[in-house]
Amino acid sequence: MFDPAVIYAIQLTALFMGGVVILYLFCRIRDLRKERRALTVQIEAHRKETEESQSLLRQSAMDREWYRLLFCHLGEMAFVYSLTRDGRPDVFLEVSEAACSELGYSRDELVGKTLWDIQETPGMANPASVLRPEGGARATASPSFEPQTSGIEKRYDTVLVRKNGDRIPAQISLASLDIAETPVIMAVAHNTTALLKSQEALRETERRLRDFFSSSPFGMAIYDADKKLIQVNNACRGMFGIPDEAAFGKLSLLDWPGMPDEVRQKTSRGEWARYTAMVRFEELVEQHRCATTRKGTGHFDMTISYMGYDKNYRPRGWLVHVEDVTERKKVEADLRRMADRGSREGTTGSLADMGFTDMIQILCAGGRTVKLDLKRNGESAAVYIGDGAIAHCETGTLQGESAFYDLMRWRNGTFSVGPCPGIPMRTIQSPLMSLLMEGARLMDEGENTC
Repeated sequence: MFDPAVIYAIQLTALFMGGVVILYLFCRIRDLRKERRALTVQIEAHRKETEESQSLLRQSAMDREWYRLLFCHLGEMAFVYSLTRDGRPDVFLEVSEAACSELGYSRDELVGKTLWDIQETPGMANPASVLRPEGGARATASPSFEPQTSGIEKRYDTVLVRKNGDRIPAQISLASLDIAETPVIMAVAHNTTALLKSQEALRETERRLRDFFSSSPFGMAIYDADKKLIQVNNACRGMFGIPDEAAFGKLSLLDWPGMPDEVRQKTSRGEWARYTAMVRFEELVEQHRCATTRKGTGHFDMTISYMGYDKNYRPRGWLVHVEDVTERKKVEADLRRMADRGSREGTTGSLADMGFTDMIQILCAGGRTVKLDLKRNGESAAVYIGDGAIAHCETGTLQGESAFYDLMRWRNGTFSVGPCPGIPMRTIQSPLMSLLMEGARLMDEGENTC
């Protein structure tokens, strides 16, 4: 038989060992629960990261597609490429549809080429040197070569060659970019054919304007924003009898002594203005100390036009159109004197100095009875005015109002005004203003028809 004390000790030992095992299992279960909770948190975090990564990938793919669509549908020729280790342009990574259409290549054909392949002069404007900042070192065939910092942009002019051999003048803009941490170059080529044609047309227009300005029979002078003379043509100098342009610069048609205050205010604001200046040439010599070949008094119609504004909203300058109306003023004075006083003496003149319309209005305003004879290139005409009203008009083949309207078209010739011994017949009943308005309408219709 076993000793009871031994049995009791064995039982206590067994109970103790069972308690230790139970305690171990309890602690292990608690640890496993903690690990399970930690793993659950990690799994959830991983799931969220995976979802975010997938969302970013989808967004990135969408962005790439948007960028590709935007790039390919640019209205200009565009190319994306990287550089070789020696700084030469590598084959195109992407090209726009406009580039394919303009150059006559398919996309697959053009992607296999380089920028130098489509230029008339290969090697022109090495991109590495074009994009190099001022004073930067020249790119060499070195493994350490890296394209320049993203964002640098340069331009140069070149000639591109289509697939069929046609040449296209173009301006290329180069910009260095970083795409997905990969340095690339984007080249945008603009067809400058229309620009070059417009520039040539502008140069031709400027040449014609210069020729017209210098050889025009109309007097013209150009002043800058400070009202200093820039240029004056021969006709204008001849009107004032001052052959030397430097001497003419002593005058200022924009600040003439007799200029009305209203005109001064308009010119100071850069507005269009017109006035008639009276010039006494003897005073001109004394006051401005410039020699002139003219004497006496002259009358000039001055039309001042502004030529736009600069960035500071100041006028760039003025163009002054000058017309010598001295002879016209003399003829007007003679006609008014004869019409007002009923002089029996006549007067003569040129239609170049006094237009037919102006002359008729002056003669009718006096309410007198006179006869106006006109001649032009062998043609003769006569207008009979009775008590200030047009009574009869005749040309070589026309009579009445038709003849009057024909005379309104005369721009040159001579005229003489004298007493009217009698009116042969009355073929015109309309008042003067009706005749002038109808004649102006007929001339406008004739010009529009032409």
